[in-house]
Amino acid sequence: MNGDSDKQAKRADNEAKLHKFAKIAYDLDGENPDAVIVYSRSFNIKRDYDKRMELAKKAVELNPNHAGANFDYGLALCNEKNFVEAEQYIEKAIGLDPIGSRRYEGFFPMLYMAMQNSKQAMLWSNLIYERNQHSRYDGFRAAICAHLGDLKLAKEFLAIFKSKRPEICSLDDYKKISPSICEKYLIDGLEKIKNN
Repeated sequence: MNGDSDKQAKRADNEAKLHKFAKIAYDLDGENPDAVIVYSRSFNIKRDYDKRMELAKKAVELNPNHAGANFDYGLALCNEKNFVEAEQYIEKAIGLDPIGSRRYEGFFPMLYMAMQNSKQAMLWSNLIYERNQHSRYDGFRAAICAHLGDLKLAKEFLAIFKSKRPEICSLDDYKKISPSICEKYLIDGLEKIKNN
């Protein structure tokens, strides 16, 4: 347990440092979209979503053609569960920066799960998995398959996930690592597997 409290203390310290340095960057040049974005994200970590949105919107207003500002504003919209508009801003970011599109596309599996769009969530989870083979996508695909009604494939993906992440033994463990934007969708899908 002491290790967990040490990690929490270190995380809190790092979050405070991020906010401090983001404020310094913002104070130096509050008209620079990159400085505004970092400062906005520091408020996201602090869970001050009103300030987060205010600054994310400011970054887009400063430069409507800044891909990072559009992506960040899309992320901020997700805090308000405005997923359709978030998708539009993320797609705009991709259009503005097609060479860097992969950095934005990695958010699509989570966005589509939050939108309850299982087909798109599966398409993007498969695509992103092909790019980096991260175990999280096995867990995602297990839940998505369950929502799509393919419990056989869902169980296969869950078995793969468990083989790669043996420390995740229960739904409570999975809740600790699941992205908050799509946690309910993931847990509901995994419960369907557990109950069959």
